[in-house]
Amino acid sequence: MFFEAEGSPIGTIVKQSRQIGSSRTTLIFAASISASNNNIKLLKEIQNELRNFGIRSSIRMKSKAGEIRIIRGREVRFNKPCYELAITCKDSITRYGEEIGFISKRKREKLDDIIDILEKYGRSKEGAVEWIRRYEYRRRGRERWIKRESPLTYEEAISELMRLVRERLKNETVQVTADAADHY
Repeated sequence: MFFEAEGSPIGTIVKQSRQIGSSRTTLIFAASISASNNNIKLLKEIQNELRNFGIRSSIRMKSKAGEIRIIRGREVRFNKPCYELAITCKDSITRYGEEIGFISKRKREKLDDIIDILEKYGRSKEGAVEWIRRYEYRRRGRERWIKRESPLTYEEAISELMRLVRERLKNETVQVTADAADHY
């Protein structure tokens, strides 16, 4: 129930550079199940319970006490440190889906999609294309990746991925070259 209330499955697209100093950028699929809380003792207990199911996880500090962040368009000051418990390994994400899962239909369907993509494509460019076929990136609102009513075609998903590449590179010094466009 802790993950049902405090956590969620997360699918996203992340940048991966091929070589240090390379201007060639690839976007790949990344996934996790994570939950945040300021009670690190509770998170460690949950981590131990997950370990009993054969699920590996990690805990990291998400924000320090006194830190200010913008969350859902509002400025939030953290009075206490906040920690994140994350499951990132493909096998552990799959095991979580099989052994624990989610009650909410939205979270359950998202986890099913994540597991399906990880099994078929892994953390690859093809996985990123499949994620974009199924989910739309939105800058506003509670969630950034919203399930599409109907999946895009492969060609539409490639076009959307290229748009995301251009958008993400716009603020960087790296230029999208014809070679990078051919890569996709």
